[in-house]
Amino acid sequence: MPSEIDTSAAPSVRARLAELKLQQPNKRPPPPPPPPPPPTLPPRKGPPPPAPIEKPSLPPRRPTGSVPPLPARTKTAPLPPQLPNRTVPALPARANTAPTSPPRKLPPPFIPPPPTRHTPPLPTRPARSLPTPRSLPPPAARPQPPPIPASTRPPPVPTSTRPSAESVPRAPTGPTCLRHRDFSEADFHASQAHPTHSLAALAHSLTARFPSHTDKARAIFTFLHHTVAYDFAGFRGHRAMGPQDALSVLRTGLSVCQGYAALFLALAEHAGLSAALVSGHGKGFGYSAGQALSWPPSGHAWNAVRIDAGEWWLVDACWGAGYVDEASGYTKRFNAEMFVSPPEEFGRRHFASEQKWNLSGRSWTAYQHPPEELDGGGGPQLFSCWQEKLGFSDRAECVGPRRLDPARRTQTFWAVKSPCKCLPYAGNPEDEYLCFLNVGEEFDKRNWVVMEQCTDGRTWAAETAVPHATSKVTMSYVTEFDGRPGKGLTPAEFWGKVGRVGWAWGTAAEWRAE
Repeated sequence: MPSEIDTSAAPSVRARLAELKLQQPNKRPPPPPPPPPPPTLPPRKGPPPPAPIEKPSLPPRRPTGSVPPLPARTKTAPLPPQLPNRTVPALPARANTAPTSPPRKLPPPFIPPPPTRHTPPLPTRPARSLPTPRSLPPPAARPQPPPIPASTRPPPVPTSTRPSAESVPRAPTGPTCLRHRDFSEADFHASQAHPTHSLAALAHSLTARFPSHTDKARAIFTFLHHTVAYDFAGFRGHRAMGPQDALSVLRTGLSVCQGYAALFLALAEHAGLSAALVSGHGKGFGYSAGQALSWPPSGHAWNAVRIDAGEWWLVDACWGAGYVDEASGYTKRFNAEMFVSPPEEFGRRHFASEQKWNLSGRSWTAYQHPPEELDGGGGPQLFSCWQEKLGFSDRAECVGPRRLDPARRTQTFWAVKSPCKCLPYAGNPEDEYLCFLNVGEEFDKRNWVVMEQCTDGRTWAAETAVPHATSKVTMSYVTEFDGRPGKGLTPAEFWGKVGRVGWAWGTAAEWRAE
């Protein structure tokens, strides 16, 4: 509001003021400009806000009808906390207080019944006089094998056919030759997975599908090759050797010859076969030709089993599963010869402590010092590559020296690939190793004779002069020649470059020209 104007002033002054009032309206002076704002600092980066905590979802509320409503709680002393499955006793009434409602009882919490499980009944065990190790029950995913129907069970073996002191087992008298038999089905079946929680279940799974006793024995023999490994570290004393009973060997998968024979015997008896464990001497690891042996024969174990037509047969599941040497220890390699060899051939490297289990009539003296059976010539010492790499047979009539002219001291040495004449050998020349003989103690080019393939396609032979009565004859094979493998090397290529190019060889067999 403008201040009042003094009207007593001169007219000129009043007129001037009136004029100024008309020219300038009643306005307040503008406010002074605000001071400049202080400089702002950049916002500080603090930690990120915490993530929202998810509250656990509450369990669904029960229907109203299942639980009765709770009575109104009075303003008296609080009730004690409710314990599960317990009835809360009523509190005593206090003096000068209003009466309280009677205590209520909560129903017990709902506990779902445990799921019902079907436990198969355990099979009854036959009564035994001595305690035996208990086997673990089979897992739930692997039920017990079904019982064998009575119509398919093998007939019981008469007591008179079981081995005893009175009944002496005899070798086959007919033209039995298991090398002609096709064991592909039995071998394939033995390589599959089988229950191992008990010996009876394992024997049933291995042999029940085969009506032949020979196929049953073969399935057990092949199964040991796939399942058990030779405990070479335990044999050499590098660690404690485990038990050698059948059940322990099945569980550990490690054994020596005694355990192989024990497991084969147990499975054969559970399969209804007549079998026996045979102990004696074997010309295996650590043996050298001409070595003096002491009586009684010991150090090895194998089996005798009764196959088709009531014939007794000798099998060595340990040597059939693989071989051992000092350099590589144990090597798993299936050797079918330890199942198909007839007793007279099996006895060349095995001699039982009980004569009845030799089945061939071979004497202890003949076993230690083999006679010159094939027109003069002792048994050769064959190394592991003889069959594994070269494919030669170790049968007595398939390898050895034959004396042609005693006056000239010449001998023919031969080796046969196919074990039987009725099984022709269909080999590829590109896959054959070149073999040669070295006569004498000194390994020299002048003592070499290359072995050549005969017209039958299955025999390799060489004729050479033997200067001394006890000369050493070594059969070797070329493993590498002039930077390439020794397979497919011809005699012309060998003689044309030997001594001028690098090459390597291995020893396959050794004789003494007696």
